Amino acid sequence: KMAFQEESPIFVALLARCTADDPKRRPTAIEIEKTLDLYITVFNEIILKKHPSYMNLSTEDKNEIFIAFYQKFHPLATEFIRKKFPSEFLDNSENVPGVKVDKDAGNQIRIECPMQ
Repeated sequence: KMAFQEESPIFVALLARCTADDPKRRPTAIEIEKTLDLYITVFNEIILKKHPSYMNLSTEDKNEIFIAFYQKFHPLATEFIRKKFPSEFLDNSENVPGVKVDKDAGNQIRIECPMQ
């Protein structure tokens, strides 16, 4: 199992799932993509539109702003994802935020995601 020298202040649950010993507990690539897309979209709408100088800030300042955004937005994102994607899309949905892909009876992939 991977071990990080420093714990990330963001995406802790997602990182833990990505490095899970049991491959069945790991998120799919689509789940990771859609989860990150949600954060990117909202970050762009909230931070970049209100603070156009963000891109010119130092890495430390960018990190501070992003971490503050993440801490405020994460509970809302988690709730949104849980409501948008019923429990059958999620493994252990009470504890794990994210998006899962479902296959219908014809083995066709179904995914609803407004974050495209």
